Amino acid sequence: MQATQATQTLDFDDIQGIVLYGYGRLPFVRYVFLSIEDADRARAWLELAAGEVTSARTVKSPGAATSLHLAFTVDGLRALGFADDELTSFPTAFTQGMTAPYRSRLLGDYGANDPENWQFGGPKTPTIHALLILYAQTEDAVEALTTSQVQRLESVGGISVIKVEGGYLKDDRKEHFGFKDGISQPQIQGSGRTESDGEAPIKTGEFLLGYENEYGELPSSPTVPNALDPNGDLHGDPSDSGRRDLGRNGTYLVFRKLSQDVEGFWKFADEHTKKEDGQSDPEAAKHLGARIVGRWPGGAPLVLSPSWDNPKFSDANVFNYTHMDPKSHGCPVGAHIRRANPRDALPPDSEESLRETRRHRLMRRGRIYGPPLADGQPQDGEAVDRGFQFIIINADLHRQFEFVQQTWINSPKFDGLYRDPDPLTGVHPHNGGRCLTIQGEPVRREITHLPSFVTVKGGAYFFLPSLRGIRFLAQGGYARPLRQIDASSVPGRK
Repeated sequence: MQATQATQTLDFDDIQGIVLYGYGRLPFVRYVFLSIEDADRARAWLELAAGEVTSARTVKSPGAATSLHLAFTVDGLRALGFADDELTSFPTAFTQGMTAPYRSRLLGDYGANDPENWQFGGPKTPTIHALLILYAQTEDAVEALTTSQVQRLESVGGISVIKVEGGYLKDDRKEHFGFKDGISQPQIQGSGRTESDGEAPIKTGEFLLGYENEYGELPSSPTVPNALDPNGDLHGDPSDSGRRDLGRNGTYLVFRKLSQDVEGFWKFADEHTKKEDGQSDPEAAKHLGARIVGRWPGGAPLVLSPSWDNPKFSDANVFNYTHMDPKSHGCPVGAHIRRANPRDALPPDSEESLRETRRHRLMRRGRIYGPPLADGQPQDGEAVDRGFQFIIINADLHRQFEFVQQTWINSPKFDGLYRDPDPLTGVHPHNGGRCLTIQGEPVRREITHLPSFVTVKGGAYFFLPSLRGIRFLAQGGYARPLRQIDASSVPGRK
């Protein structure tokens, strides 16, 4: 759909704040996964919660000490009362869900990552209908906020809590492997943020429905008939279809719980960098770890500082590969940050690569979970589950998240490589098939049989509505007649 000028001014009052802001000043978070058992009661709760959802405008307010967000799976929309024929305007990736067999294969969710083994979101766990995201400045504050929200759910009834996951940000912004994270984030056009990292802002429609994307078009957006929106909560469909635009100012959220094998990561680095006498070489191990990631633990990219962790570049994000590291002797071609964001390194040339990369950018909103380790080095001497709650905001699940995961992260064929999936998070369909190639002269070095350092423990695809969309969902004008709902599945109904 061709974009129009009218779609380019952001409606900060209608956009959930999590789309535009990462909440660095609210380091503690709780993810509350919900199941809807009674649609009427669930909508009554939703009407109460709608007034508390944090808009992008509210985020800017001084003194905002907490934040609340809501998102729904396709099963959640059904549980609220949507008929299947009113869900056809949603994208296939969303309606099929993350665990559909085809989507599991392209995401690499097999073997240890198989949804059969997941803690939540898999076929052996309760069906997730909604996600309540709660942020606060302190751990006590987020616990109090979670308790109050759960108590409200219990008082209204009709919704049960499946699971609560807690996460946080460290002061040094490092994830559990010990590397500074969150450096390379795209800026959204119209968000009011300046071009701070050398990259022009990405078109709004890559992250929000209803706005022009990098193709100069409006992304596909879910719609409903006019008759289902009697209160006029939604915007009209810009294509003049006579329907109402449920997606405008909303987006899609990807949630994946990733367990990190910190001990295995550093043990691997140590074993492959020992000196001739068998002694460990900590600096060499750190350098190998940096080659896997593409940055040093302190954040400096190998392109700018190939030999040491230069603090001058701890937040550096203005660099390219083709001109600054043409032979990839600084940052290996297969390094994680190069796989997740190839910048100018893809064929056929730098300019086309930059255009293509902009069409697959992802907005990350994740947090770590589990007890921290000093400098990423295992010291507790016991098996502890720790990892990363991987959250992605994107307007097109297939073209953005799934494409990056399948084509850039998991594929063993990438920019001249033939058996090198992402060495940090990628998977390979054949055991022992993972390889890391370190380019160099006169010969390159090849490390084979890389173990898996990251395992998927749960996840789901969510629709993150606008505030107008949440009010529409609360009103229930779309709801199917009760006789169309399996009465035995609704508590108190006969």
